[in-house]
Amino acid sequence: MSKWSAETYKASDLAELIDKKEIRVPPYQRGQVWKKKQEEKLVDSIKKGFPFGTLLLYKKEDGSFQLIDGLQRSTTITKYLKNPAKFYKDEDIDENTIDKIYKLLSISGNEEKIKTNIKNTIKDWVINNHRTMEDVKNMDHPECAKILIESYPTGKDNMWEIIKIIGKMFKKFKEECEEFSNTEIPAIIYYGDPGNLPTIFDRINSQGTQLSKYQILAATWTYQKYKILNEDLKGIVDYVNKFYTSLLDENFEIDDYNVNGLYMEKDLNLYQLLFGFGKLLADKYPCLFSLVKKDKDVQSCGFNLVNACVGNRNSKIEDLSKILNECFHTDQEINDFLCNILRATEEAYKCLQSYLKFKLNKRDDTIVIYHTEMQICSLISNIFNARYTYYTYDDHQNIIGRSIEIHKSKKSYDDYKRKLRENCFKRYLMDILNNKWKGTGDKNLDEISLNPSYYTDYISKDMLGNTLDHWIGQMNTERNEYRKVKMPGPGEKLLLSVIYSKTFTAYEQNDDINYDIEHLAPKGALKKILKLFNLNGMYSGLPISSFANLCLLREEENRKKKDKTLYEDDNYLKIINNKYVSLEEIENKFSFTKEEDFDWLNYYYVDFEELKKNYLNFLSKRFEKQKRMILNNLFVNENYTNQTEKVAKRIIKEETSSIQSAVQNLRVDTSEIDLLVPLFSEEQIDVEYLSGWQKAIFNIIDKFEADEFTLQQMYNYIDELKKNYPQNNTIDAKIRQVLQNLRNMGLIEFMSAGKYKRLWKSKKVNN
Repeated sequence: MSKWSAETYKASDLAELIDKKEIRVPPYQRGQVWKKKQEEKLVDSIKKGFPFGTLLLYKKEDGSFQLIDGLQRSTTITKYLKNPAKFYKDEDIDENTIDKIYKLLSISGNEEKIKTNIKNTIKDWVINNHRTMEDVKNMDHPECAKILIESYPTGKDNMWEIIKIIGKMFKKFKEECEEFSNTEIPAIIYYGDPGNLPTIFDRINSQGTQLSKYQILAATWTYQKYKILNEDLKGIVDYVNKFYTSLLDENFEIDDYNVNGLYMEKDLNLYQLLFGFGKLLADKYPCLFSLVKKDKDVQSCGFNLVNACVGNRNSKIEDLSKILNECFHTDQEINDFLCNILRATEEAYKCLQSYLKFKLNKRDDTIVIYHTEMQICSLISNIFNARYTYYTYDDHQNIIGRSIEIHKSKKSYDDYKRKLRENCFKRYLMDILNNKWKGTGDKNLDEISLNPSYYTDYISKDMLGNTLDHWIGQMNTERNEYRKVKMPGPGEKLLLSVIYSKTFTAYEQNDDINYDIEHLAPKGALKKILKLFNLNGMYSGLPISSFANLCLLREEENRKKKDKTLYEDDNYLKIINNKYVSLEEIENKFSFTKEEDFDWLNYYYVDFEELKKNYLNFLSKRFEKQKRMILNNLFVNENYTNQTEKVAKRIIKEETSSIQSAVQNLRVDTSEIDLLVPLFSEEQIDVEYLSGWQKAIFNIIDKFEADEFTLQQMYNYIDELKKNYPQNNTIDAKIRQVLQNLRNMGLIEFMSAGKYKRLWKSKKVNN
């Protein structure tokens, strides 16, 4: 037996029902996703009498309706009836009318340009002076003619003719608006079991209409409700409310939705829960997730991450509701599960934050994300699964059972975490350089989220070095640039962060100085030389944007070097010199070059291959320096271990055996002692080994009562240091530089911005 009937509504009646809240939208409806062109196309179809689809309404017992399908069409129709002038386009202005007006204005000049101006004047007048349907009905067309005459006074004598012509054109527009109001809108009225509505919505919208897989889930995940209990998750409700507010802004009422009720009850279906969770993640971790622009747009990370944290394949995300119901039986368990995902996200952030947050060439609070959503979801879900989840597999490695811890971590997690922090960033970097996450990334996410060794397997210097060599080799081979030079990509920016994060002090990382990513061999200079070889349509290029040609430099006023190298830009050198920054400091800290490295740029070339050979040689030598710094910075613990014996011979006079015996006599558990960061006594430091400045700063630190001290305490000795070093006008900068030297020597530890810790026991303290 049929459970539906076909009816029609006048467009004006449909809009009235929506205004009176007699037609509402169900909670699983998506937001308005149509763009202006789609709206204009529907209006045009209705005006021309084309078929444009059918609305699907569900008639409730109280006589009101739910709009199951046709939200975008209904919204567009309502918009037009409220203000048809918003849809007034060039096509609504007859070309014959413009020709007649042009002749009556008696204008000389560029005919095409003048006609375009006439058309734009008419269109702007209609759009800007009519806000409602009533305004259009009462359109004062002589006013439009008056504006045209003000722009083209030569037509003053023909004003009444122009008024008649414009009046006739606008009469046609008014008639179109009236016809639109009376247009019959076809609708199917369904009055069967309301439990079938999500299935109907799913089937309709999986055919033809472009919905994301997440928007289709909005209908299928409707009836299971979850209450938000944990404080850390309460922001989810705000994001869901903002989504529905965006629907209310379009004059629709949401069925079974009340903003105050949602705040009070905090009951959400699974779609709403994951929609809000994604927004929460992006808001809390902007370095990890790109925040979508509009409140109604889906933040897909909430769906992808939760799905990966239960080991479900991304292609089977529709099964997530069933899996969650099997694993968790109370609202509190679901809340704890999501909070544990937040903990895994925090751990992932800690592993990457040093490089993701590095200032580089960013301005203000600009955030640059180097990875794809699937890559970061793979890391977080990998951490989550290693910490909380046990899986049972069949013979084909399909998951047939899962157990997810809520209140404790797995015993193996501590060892996993140690290896993760040592190797995670290196794997993350290599995957970006190798373009591993190019494409959708679904398959990679499925595999890596369940592979506990992926982010913990040891990455050696040779492995990363080979990856870097392959990456730069491919870049220098494939890039053939002359006119258009490629901007630095995620890989280049991330590696620059690795290099400079170790040369910047904590103070410099947080100061207000801006930096630019510069080409050492200037684009202008290379293009000038290449121009000699790019004649008669023949094209020769170089990898101008090669990573080996990039460096970070201080942004300074009036810096317009164009085709000048760093060494040739006298204006820039003068400015930085006035700010007490020497060329030597720029070379050691930023460019890693010497002036003679650029001699090849001044040669006169008659052979392109010779130019290419010299440039690639320059790139090769500089990349070796960059690679050495990258490897040394990422393998700092290995460097320390390899050099410990050499440093110890120079610094430590006494054997550590006496310390060990003293520890044993005190019956201390040495298993928890980090032997890589020993606390030296002052007698154990060979002070004579330190340079003049290092010795001076060492002696100041040795005076402090407490081991922990601040940068401000060091600044209190600026006057004393000036007496010993009267020629140095940047004592504060020198203090920061030497503190970094002492940190690298293992004598002090950096605690946080402006805070340090002494790693030796001074005589003063011992006494």
